Amino acid sequence: MLKNNIMKNNNTFIGTLLNPYWITGFIDAEGCFRVNIYPNENKKLKFSISFTFHISQKEKEILELILKDLNMGQIVWDSQEKNIKKYMLSSLENCLKLINFLDQYPLQTSKFLDYKDFKEAILFWSNKNNQTLEGLIKLKEITKNMNNNRNLNERHNFLMNQKFNLNPYWIIGFIDGEGCFYCYIQKNTKSPLIQLSLELSQSTHDWLILNQILQELSILKGSTLGRLKINEEMKKNLIGISRLIIMNNSDLEILIKFIDQYPLKTKKLLDYEDLKLLRQLKKEKVHLTEKGLEQMKKIKEGMNFGRRTELII
Repeated sequence: MLKNNIMKNNNTFIGTLLNPYWITGFIDAEGCFRVNIYPNENKKLKFSISFTFHISQKEKEILELILKDLNMGQIVWDSQEKNIKKYMLSSLENCLKLINFLDQYPLQTSKFLDYKDFKEAILFWSNKNNQTLEGLIKLKEITKNMNNNRNLNERHNFLMNQKFNLNPYWIIGFIDGEGCFYCYIQKNTKSPLIQLSLELSQSTHDWLILNQILQELSILKGSTLGRLKINEEMKKNLIGISRLIIMNNSDLEILIKFIDQYPLKTKKLLDYEDLKLLRQLKKEKVHLTEKGLEQMKKIKEGMNFGRRTELII
């Protein structure tokens, strides 16, 4: 069931701008944990170890909010060519603080498995007595299955046995990271067809998190809200991308009430506001006139990749 409790914490989290559960939801959507081991002839063991956590975004403003709330780390270029920045932690001290934070506000997707290995590696290597050749071998063993090296069945089975605890702010953070608001306009011989939707996507090995979000939001409606776009072959072989689609008018009404209560923090809020405007125009049957239809098309064209305005909250 959706919960709105905020746990008391004792780390460096300031929490003046973002709810901690929102941050965890956004990390589940966009975060990455890495442990790199690479040759370095200047080191005693002839290896260097780097522990990094990062979130890459074109929207620098949201990274600045995360930095201010977590009160650690830095924002650097990820790709100047693509205009992508990343919020990054790399020191052992800050990584230990991140562990304290994420132990209090746990990840919900199978990304938790990568975090678990990351945490074990950090705690192991932070003990200087383990900075030996034997320790290096052990570190490689701990981290060998992280990220793309992890078996998809292991990820799926983890969620099969997961006891989910989806705080509403976690759901909003996840939508801010993975969600997309769409408007489909199809003109037929009778009248234009306008379809509005929110879509959440995940690799199929994590389709169960989409199902859990569906169940949590359905509680607010009292019946099923949205639908999962996934077939049995995808489930069996854990292939492709699965989607949660919220499209029906009654479903959108519940979704709008939910998001109005727990606002989005990225510039997706602007796409959401456009979706609400398009929904109102549709209710007023503005699309049945040529002028009204052109107005709605113009709004649609400015959404998502067509938007240039950045949002700062």
